[in-house]
Amino acid sequence: MAASFFSDFGLMWYLEELKKEEFRKFKEHLKQMTLQLELKQIPWTEVKKASREELANLLIKHYEEQQAWNITLRIFQKMDRKDLCMKVMRERTGYTKTYQAHAKQKFSRLWSSKSVTEIHLYFEEEVKQEECDHLDRLFAPKEAGKQPRTVIIQG
Repeated sequence: MAASFFSDFGLMWYLEELKKEEFRKFKEHLKQMTLQLELKQIPWTEVKKASREELANLLIKHYEEQQAWNITLRIFQKMDRKDLCMKVMRERTGYTKTYQAHAKQKFSRLWSSKSVTEIHLYFEEEVKQEECDHLDRLFAPKEAGKQPRTVIIQG
C-alpha cells in the first residue's frame, strides 16, 4: 500500500470517525500539542474553519507524513479513542484485509451518498493515478481468470 494513498485518505477517514464535538476537541488538542512539541503552527483560523477533509490536507501539507500521523495518534490517545489508535496501527503495519474492509466501507458510503457524476468527478479531480492503481490491486479478484463484477444502474 502506498504511503501517500494511506496518508491522503487515511487521515480524512479517521477524522470522519469523530463526532462533531470530538472533532472540535481534536482541533483544540492539535493547537496545544503543536505548541508543546514546538512544531510549525498551522494558522488557527484555517484549523478552526476546516472540515475533516481540509484538516487532513492541512496536516499533510504542514508536516511530513509520519509526523502528521504521530500527532494524530497522540491526540487520539489524549481523547481516549484507543479504538482509532488500534485501527491506525493495524492498518499502517500491513493488515491488508482490515484496510480493505475499511476502504470498502468508506467508499460504499461515498457511493451511497453521491451521484455517479459526483463520484466520477471526485476520482478525476482528487485521486492520483497511482492511488487508483493501488485500489485496483486491493480489490482485484484473488483467483486467476476471474473478472471483477461491474454493476450498471439505470434509472
